[in-house]
Amino acid sequence: MAIRLLFIFLFCFCKQSFSQNRKGMDRTPVNVSAQKNSETQQTLLLSRRQQAELVEQARQKQLFEQQKQALTKQERQLMELKIQKDQRELELEKKNAEQVAKQIQLQSRLREYVKDEEIKTKEKELLINKRWTFYLSLLFLIVIVFASVTFYNQRKTKRLNAVISAQHTELEEMGMVKDTLLGVVSHDMRTPVNSLLSFSELIKAGAISEEKMGLYLDQISVTLNQTSATMNNLLNWAATQMHGFNSTLIAVDMALVTEEIIELFADRAKAKKINIHNDIEIGFLAMADKNMVDLIVRNLLSNAIKYSSAHENILCSAKEVEGKIIFSVRDEGLGMEQEKINLFNASGKKPLKSTIGTAREKGTGLGLLLCKTFAALMHGNIQVAKNKNDKGLVFELTLPKAI
Repeated sequence: MAIRLLFIFLFCFCKQSFSQNRKGMDRTPVNVSAQKNSETQQTLLLSRRQQAELVEQARQKQLFEQQKQALTKQERQLMELKIQKDQRELELEKKNAEQVAKQIQLQSRLREYVKDEEIKTKEKELLINKRWTFYLSLLFLIVIVFASVTFYNQRKTKRLNAVISAQHTELEEMGMVKDTLLGVVSHDMRTPVNSLLSFSELIKAGAISEEKMGLYLDQISVTLNQTSATMNNLLNWAATQMHGFNSTLIAVDMALVTEEIIELFADRAKAKKINIHNDIEIGFLAMADKNMVDLIVRNLLSNAIKYSSAHENILCSAKEVEGKIIFSVRDEGLGMEQEKINLFNASGKKPLKSTIGTAREKGTGLGLLLCKTFAALMHGNIQVAKNKNDKGLVFELTLPKAI
């Protein structure tokens, strides 16, 4: 700024000096004398002018100095103003920086506050979710327990109903068996005894001749054999119904047992002209009770003879299947209705109604019931099926193989 003012001052001074010189050059002398006088005057004027110019120059220099001082003072003032301005700007920047820092701090606090609030909200939601989860789990557990108890009670009720139904069925079957026993005792057992009493009275009275005596004795022998078999079946069945009746399982050779029973029924089979064959080889050992096996084979062979006609065959055989011994009695007799076969093969304990044999033999139906009961006590079973060409029957007794 001071240099600019100095430049302006010099420009004005040069312009004024140029103006004065031009005015002097514009005057034209009239004559020589006048020129000389004028020169003298000019010299004086020049000296005066020079003095005036010097004074003017001094004045201007002083003015310049004053202006320079004024400029310096203005520069100082400007510098001070600039410094003040810079200080103000620095203060403003500092204030702005402080405000920015405060804003950043406030924003940071706000973010922290928002974050804390979000964390608190999430914690609350998590706590609520945990409570809901606990309540739902508890409710689910209660439902499961209730369903389990209900299901268990239903199953228990079903089992109890099944047990009650089975017991009811068993009681009905036992009632039928008892009715059959009463019928056997009242009729089938009493009739042979009455016949023997009448025969003994006739013998005492001498009303029977010696010729008829042999025929009557044969009939009495057959009757006594049938009565003895019925009595054995009744006693054995009664024994199975007694508390604590158990089977004694030992290794039983089915070939030897079958041979003994065939010899027992040899006369009866010979009288009816029936052929009995034993195809069982020695060594077929079954884990069974000896007395029970005897009774089962005896009843099966007795029924086969009972329902067979003259010149028909009865075959006893055995085989091993998957660790089991299967003993079978195959006949060519009258056979059995399919309804009775299904009833016998069922798990019930209903006695089958006995039919009259080929020689008018009578029965009670307890024999096959006893066979089924004894087979179950020895962890086996017994089944019946029709023989080939629907002629006769095949009874199969399955027992565990002896090791």
